Amino acid sequence: MKLIFKIARQELETLFFSPIAWLILIIFSVQCGISFTDKISIFEANQYSGSQLSQLTIYLFSSSNSFFAQLQKYLYLYIPLVTMGLMSRETSSGTIKLLFSSPVKLTSIVLGKYLSMMVYGLLLSLIMLLICIGGIISVDNIDLGILFSGVLGLYLLICAYAAIGLYMSCLTSYQMIAALSTLVVLGILSYIGGMWQNIAFVRDLTYFLSINGRAGRLFFGLISSKDIIYFVLVICLFLVLAIIKLQNDRRAKTPLASAGRYLGTFAIVLFLGYLSSRPAFTAYLDVTAQKSNTLTPTSQALIKQFDKPLKITSYINILEGGAYLGLPSNQISDMENFEKFIRFKPDIEIEYIYYYDQPLEDRQPFANRKELTKTARRKAEAERMDFSKILSPEEIRKKIDLRPEKNRFVRVVNYEGKTAFLRMFNDPQAYPGEQEISVVLKKLLTKSPVVAFVSGHDEPHIEGNSEKDYQDFVSYRGSRSSLINLGYDVLTISLSKNINPDVDVLVIADPWTDFSREELARVEKFINGGGSLLIAGEAGRQSFINPVARLAGVQLDPGIVIQNTKDIALTYALGNFPEGEITVPDFKDAASFKIPVALPNATTLSVYQNKQQANTSFKTVPLLVTDAEKNWNRYRPLLGDSLRLTFNAAAGDRKGVLPLAYALERKQNNKQQRIIVTGDASFFSNGELSKNNIPKANFIFTYDIFRYLTGGTFPVDVSRPATTDNLLKVSRAEISLFQIFYLGIIPGIIGLMGAILLIRRKRN
Repeated sequence: MKLIFKIARQELETLFFSPIAWLILIIFSVQCGISFTDKISIFEANQYSGSQLSQLTIYLFSSSNSFFAQLQKYLYLYIPLVTMGLMSRETSSGTIKLLFSSPVKLTSIVLGKYLSMMVYGLLLSLIMLLICIGGIISVDNIDLGILFSGVLGLYLLICAYAAIGLYMSCLTSYQMIAALSTLVVLGILSYIGGMWQNIAFVRDLTYFLSINGRAGRLFFGLISSKDIIYFVLVICLFLVLAIIKLQNDRRAKTPLASAGRYLGTFAIVLFLGYLSSRPAFTAYLDVTAQKSNTLTPTSQALIKQFDKPLKITSYINILEGGAYLGLPSNQISDMENFEKFIRFKPDIEIEYIYYYDQPLEDRQPFANRKELTKTARRKAEAERMDFSKILSPEEIRKKIDLRPEKNRFVRVVNYEGKTAFLRMFNDPQAYPGEQEISVVLKKLLTKSPVVAFVSGHDEPHIEGNSEKDYQDFVSYRGSRSSLINLGYDVLTISLSKNINPDVDVLVIADPWTDFSREELARVEKFINGGGSLLIAGEAGRQSFINPVARLAGVQLDPGIVIQNTKDIALTYALGNFPEGEITVPDFKDAASFKIPVALPNATTLSVYQNKQQANTSFKTVPLLVTDAEKNWNRYRPLLGDSLRLTFNAAAGDRKGVLPLAYALERKQNNKQQRIIVTGDASFFSNGELSKNNIPKANFIFTYDIFRYLTGGTFPVDVSRPATTDNLLKVSRAEISLFQIFYLGIIPGIIGLMGAILLIRRKRN
């Protein structure tokens, strides 16, 4: 061991007696300073202008183009310049022969020289730590775990690069060739993860060998055993290869013997790497303050209830637009989306089944079956897939009929024979997140709330695309925010038959014709049984909805609400939550935004006075109300040419804080019954939710309605505590001091130390 330290010391002396080591330290420190101060200047300017900042640790240090990510790019270039002379210098000067003839073990030589690179890496890490100290000074409640993990990741990367550089230096006597060869190997290890991904076994091996992104999880505060072991194995691999190379040079070996030693080393490393990357053998440590890399306690509790194998089968239609996300070339990236869950249940089985069929969301369908098959065959050839293993439309339908899912890329999660769909989404993230996966897991364990929309009276349809319909919020498979992807089972029913007892929530929205006595009797029976309802009407059609609303003791008033606000249509009412403490806690999220709910064609509500028909046992509280100054309920009909309207009390107009939505609640039939009545039915229509005309809380309000009506059983709450690293504590003047320190003083000190050392050496 003493000999290893002695060799390391001599190598460091040689290294620092040349200007290259000092120049790299100077340039590295300057680039670190520029990266940090530029980022922090941008955030200071945003904060100064009034923007609300959040997660500053991530955005300053971890995200793409941030501090750690930029340093990773620099190291790729610098380390080969430091390692290029480790052994090639010995070969070119002839001292390698002296080493071969000396009693010094080749292992000690390699380890000693490598130890010197580890020490140099510590100097680079010290510069990073100085930047991290600047971050601690600058950001309130900075996440120290991320800083520690990020520096650790970069140091491991330096050590891996150094081991590769040391081996490449053993192969040639020319230092520049050694440096270029190191860059080539680093390039291969960076891109090999994308090669031969269509071959399952090779895919796993190339993914293990890939160094690209290995430090990425560490940058975000997740330390996993498979990443640490990967760096250790890469370092050991190239150090052993260097030792074998030197031993072969000292004592000639037959080509077969040399090849055997190399192949044996590779085989052992690949086996250990493959084994260490298996979920059952992987350990994790989340060092972030918010445990943001770990499932929330809610999701952890769910996944721990599965005591038997869980299977996820992905069905990929190769002709569908999102198919590329699940093709063999992207399978490993796809599976990584389930890593948080696999961490707590390593025996999750993931299977991929490929098929081709007409994408039912495609506006230009294939003309015939021949064209469909021809296109599928070309797609398979382009992706280097075996077309004979891709199921035809008839073959896939024998397994599962995916036409109701529009033949999209979809997954089926199976547990003990019970299944649930896990979908992909038409948004930038595309993959299901923790909430969507947890929702599906909960559906496998508990009964999903059944939400039934009444049809038969020209109501808006839950599968319709028109502006008045409800598809976007209720049944659109491509939206992670639609009810079917939040855990609800939705369907349409007719009141011509008795309401199924499995229905938890009945939605009666904007009927255009009268209900019969029999239909009203079925609704009344549902209410008396303790079922929950959403009753939504429209101005001008109060007579159709009021017979239903009166069963709950509420009615829609005659007339229409006028919104006396510039740049907004006269009948585009803006409903506000009542002032003071929110009376229905389930709507606190929507109320917290402090923006109105848009009700495009609303009327006010009132308590129904006919005690014989009204159900008076409900606790009834206003949920949305009008603005006493900007709104009034106009009793008279609107004229087609009305441009300016005035309030006229004598004509029946009413002004004040008037209810636009009521929440009703009571204990009925051993159930906690909840009913929402609104004076508008368009607030969650396709057309209204797609408008960006004003700031409004329509989506979150509707989201809260269904959560309230189902007692909060769905969706799954995976929210985390608010982040605390949201404030910069430094001013522009203090950032200028950082620039002086990081771009002037630190490089100056390093340059001065290097100059003194080099001058003394020259004098001696």
